[in-house]
Amino acid sequence: MTRSRHLAVLSLCVAGIAVLTGISAALLTILFLAVEKLSFGADESSAPIPTDVTSPGRILTVYIASGVVGSIAWWSLQRWGRPQPSVPRSLDGYHSVIPETSANVALQVAQVGTGASVGRENAPRVAGALWADRVAAWARMSPELRRLLIASAAGAGLAAAYRVPLAGIAFAIELCGVSIRLSKVIVVSATCLIATAISALIEPTGLQYSAPHVACSWTTLLVAILMGVIIGPLGGAFRRLARWCQRWATHDARVLYRMPVGFALVGIAAMSFPALAGNGKYAAVSVFDASMGWKALVLLCVLNVVVTLISLASGALGGILTPSFSIGVMAGGLAGIALSGAMSTVGNAITTADVLTESVNGTPILACAVLGGAAFLATAQRAPLFALLITAEFTGQGLSSIPAIAVAVIVASLPLIYPTLSKKCRGAGTFSFLTRQ
Repeated sequence: MTRSRHLAVLSLCVAGIAVLTGISAALLTILFLAVEKLSFGADESSAPIPTDVTSPGRILTVYIASGVVGSIAWWSLQRWGRPQPSVPRSLDGYHSVIPETSANVALQVAQVGTGASVGRENAPRVAGALWADRVAAWARMSPELRRLLIASAAGAGLAAAYRVPLAGIAFAIELCGVSIRLSKVIVVSATCLIATAISALIEPTGLQYSAPHVACSWTTLLVAILMGVIIGPLGGAFRRLARWCQRWATHDARVLYRMPVGFALVGIAAMSFPALAGNGKYAAVSVFDASMGWKALVLLCVLNVVVTLISLASGALGGILTPSFSIGVMAGGLAGIALSGAMSTVGNAITTADVLTESVNGTPILACAVLGGAAFLATAQRAPLFALLITAEFTGQGLSSIPAIAVAVIVASLPLIYPTLSKKCRGAGTFSFLTRQ
């Protein structure tokens, strides 16, 4: 095959994968919003926190029904269906099958729509990897090109689902191991950008979070350093706990009682705290609305960690992207309140419901929440560049906000970066720590 013909085939494959991935991400978003509205009477497009308009009895009923129906569906899929490889396993050479993998990703998204406290980003990534695997097999691509296409499609699935093309590119590079070579970066970038554009045409959505602008000042940079030091280790600890819960979870016959019990416990908690429902986004929205005091924020943050771990341990399949960012936002807000109190900039207002509207020596506490979300996500995902870009795209930050967010992310990631630099001096790969799962 001539070089020009090879390039034409590759371009056709990239375009086809991007279109299929964008359509899949849009359909999964439509499914998520439909299930969310059916469950709680409203969805994110019409109400920032849909569960605010839902009665406690209905919330508990939805969780119990989701646990029972979901456990049966997961058990049946694993009992009679063919294996549905994750993105890492697809990268390792395992092939996907369309019927079972489609059912898998639809079930993931549907359960998040009913309030499961796990991220829904895993489903569009798996869908993208499915199409890349099928197209690569059709085109008889080499193992190296197949891996590149799967990594690109996984990043594109994430990008299309949340409208975060730059973060999707970073995901493919950092977490899927795509080497930083111009030709490969072009393939990844084209896939993510096309998929995001296709998804936006089918299901247009706005920003994920309405957050304040993070101004770049010396005070904000100092606060960013503190956020990295304080919040970064918490993200690493949460990652370890989430991994343990995922290993403990099962989809054999035991899921038939574990998932209903786990979901019922989460439902009971969500009856009293509607913002606990879902994958953590409702809680982060509550923080950015600045509608609660510090005591309520402490309780909401702790309970979000607990319900996320319960959901994972009960067998709910999904990611930890949105839960990690949301927990980091809450932890960052609390750290900002503590710094304000220490600097006596809040004073008696620390006991009021609008404490989140205060500032740390000129840096808004809600900006601390954004920095906390980035720092927490950087260590929870072990992906500093990804955390930086997705935080900026999630919250609509401008270029002037990048330095402060980057400082928080870098400081939080130093325990990961330092060993890597030491190994690099002895000949190890530059980004080896970024691809360890």
